[in-house]
Amino acid sequence: MSIKREGKNFLSTPVDRRSFLGMMAMSAAAIGVPSLLASCAVKEEAAAPSSSAPAPQGPATSDTTLLPSYKPISYVEPDFPSVNGTLPGYTSRPELVQAYPVPPGAGITITAAAPTWSPIPDTKGKYFTAVSDAIGNQIDFNLLSGNDIWDIAQTRLADSNSLPDWFALPTWTVSGNAKFGSEIAPAVFEDLTPHLSGDKVLEYPHLANVPTEAWLNSTWQDKIYAIPMPGGALDMTYFYRKDLLAEKGITEVAPKNSDELYALLKEVNDPGAGKYATLNPWTALTNVAFGVQSGWTVVDGNIVHRMETDNYYDCLEFVAKLYKENLVHPDDSAGRQTFLDGNVYFNGDGLGGWREMVASQVGVNDSFAMDAVVPFDYKGGAPVYWRSAPASFWSFIKKGIGEEKIRAILTSADFLAAPYGTREFDLVANGVEGVHYDLGSTQEPIKTALGNSEVVPSFMFLASPPGVAADFQFPGYVEAYSKYSQAAGAYVQSSPFLGLNIVVPEQYRDIEAGISDMETEVQRGRASLDAMRSRVEDWRKAGGDALRDFYKKILDEM
Repeated sequence: MSIKREGKNFLSTPVDRRSFLGMMAMSAAAIGVPSLLASCAVKEEAAAPSSSAPAPQGPATSDTTLLPSYKPISYVEPDFPSVNGTLPGYTSRPELVQAYPVPPGAGITITAAAPTWSPIPDTKGKYFTAVSDAIGNQIDFNLLSGNDIWDIAQTRLADSNSLPDWFALPTWTVSGNAKFGSEIAPAVFEDLTPHLSGDKVLEYPHLANVPTEAWLNSTWQDKIYAIPMPGGALDMTYFYRKDLLAEKGITEVAPKNSDELYALLKEVNDPGAGKYATLNPWTALTNVAFGVQSGWTVVDGNIVHRMETDNYYDCLEFVAKLYKENLVHPDDSAGRQTFLDGNVYFNGDGLGGWREMVASQVGVNDSFAMDAVVPFDYKGGAPVYWRSAPASFWSFIKKGIGEEKIRAILTSADFLAAPYGTREFDLVANGVEGVHYDLGSTQEPIKTALGNSEVVPSFMFLASPPGVAADFQFPGYVEAYSKYSQAAGAYVQSSPFLGLNIVVPEQYRDIEAGISDMETEVQRGRASLDAMRSRVEDWRKAGGDALRDFYKKILDEM
């Protein structure tokens, strides 16, 4: 298939899974719900193709005309526009626009299910009733325990009779299933291609506002099976305590290379006082400074894995140096709270965590201030920030429910995907004004007691608009977040495999076992870089080279 991404040649431009709760925190922040959790240099030539390469399993669509047309829609102009998929920022509550003059539904009753990690509310209460009434279809919602969603997903997928009309799942419960695209989805879920491919999606203008990469990520075996929750371009970020650095006379944090970052970390480190320069920066620096792509990508026309690149080893070596010189907090289990308590100056975290950290300090530490390191290249060259996963949730429509109900669900999804600035978005995100929330001093929605008990993450998992940064109740937050996002967005690049639902052949799924542990050993100085290179050579022999050819065949068919 021939895929092009605007502004870049697909091949010349160039998913670590953290805790699911952390990912969900980012997803909630990304869709602008204020009250919820928001170039590689190859060390060696790529191996020659192997004749034993496994055959690709139809990872996505082989014809991009099958993907929904992308037609951006905006009801209110942001103060900080998106850059290459970053979240636009709003510094005040806009005048809300009514996207639908009348409810778009046809009075159809739809059963739906999705997980939640909040206490399960009364789904017959005022919030769920208000959303159904505004849609014009009755959504009979069954909220499931998020902590049990893996087991629930496996049970439901094994028995189509247990499925509701509309079923939302985190991507990780499905993406690793080798039989999902070839057997499970065709048996239990509707093929949405006839309803959404090409310009057919324009009947649902808010679904047409979902970026192409998120739709690509929702296809299996040349068919669209899911409605995605789109994600922003940025994820892992290297934060710093702006207030604490200012106390040391450091008012600018803009390293141009790894030597400058090292000098800064060395300057602020004070282990004798229990204050360390940083928490483990490995994952953050692979993104922000060393341009290490997760998994496979294309470098100089060759398919390479991140473990075969110079910058992967250079990042390992840099982090090992920080550990050796006692610049990293010694407690491997120390998390975000250590950063909030001021015991470290730098911390890698998901971008959605920014809002959470700022919110947690309201009334606790009024002088608290944080910011993020704009991506830079560790050698002083052009920075690269690899785009994050395009979707974190999928919702599916049960097979065989009939044309009328399919259209009712898509109409309902279009309502739920209404973007920020609409009354529809405000209702889904916050509930009914005066019932579930009141407006605060900066016109931010403040939940009432009923809002706290009823308005939980739920409808957002069925369908969502692209995200925004709109927590303007925190002074300076949106401005800082957005300025960072716009600066970082200038360096975003996409792997050619981004969004493809690729299932690795079973015989090669465990060949990376132990490598993450080996990375830790190298960082802590308990294993050498040569030991890592030897482990990678074993990985190649165990199937890495065969996988290279597997990915090459996928690329050749695109």
